[in-house]
Amino acid sequence: MRGYIPELLSTDAFNTPVPAAKVALIELSTAQAAAADDDGLLSGVTLGSSGAVVKTEFLAAMPYCRNVTIATTGTAGNVKAGTIVIEGKDINGDPLVEEATVTADEHVAFTGSCAFSEITKVTFPVMDGAVTAKMGWGDLYGVPFMFSAAPLALGAVDHVNEAITWTVDDDELAKNTFTFSSAPAGETVQVAMFI
Repeated sequence: MRGYIPELLSTDAFNTPVPAAKVALIELSTAQAAAADDDGLLSGVTLGSSGAVVKTEFLAAMPYCRNVTIATTGTAGNVKAGTIVIEGKDINGDPLVEEATVTADEHVAFTGSCAFSEITKVTFPVMDGAVTAKMGWGDLYGVPFMFSAAPLALGAVDHVNEAITWTVDDDELAKNTFTFSSAPAGETVQVAMFI
């Protein structure tokens, strides 16, 4: 995040002003803070040996700028090494791509680290045989700031204070995320960040 020259507050001590803090408030509705849903975007997608599977239509939109989860089921021996490519947009509306590595003979259990505001396309690689895939969203929430260190912040879920865990990146907006000690499941959420 870009720095700024702080305003100064006068105090009751002579000639001892202190910097004034600015607070950024994020408020999420019950719909935006919907519970994580492992098949909210795609369910029962059949992958196989005939070629890659590309999806551009989804069961629902992302409820908010959240991370993506992908999992496969079926015969693990049918899983072929490759890469799942997820495409969409970040909280600023800029193009965002995240990749999930697929290991041969192991089912995918991917939890993304980037916050997508929209998913536009996902490409599943070819498999050695029939495998079923699903895709949804997780419990990471994106913010419209790039931080070099976790900000001082207060969080509340359903108006009850909760601890926040931050992941920050001063180069990629989509990698600045937070999550709560509990997983919101349709409650209102507030986060106040001291900037």
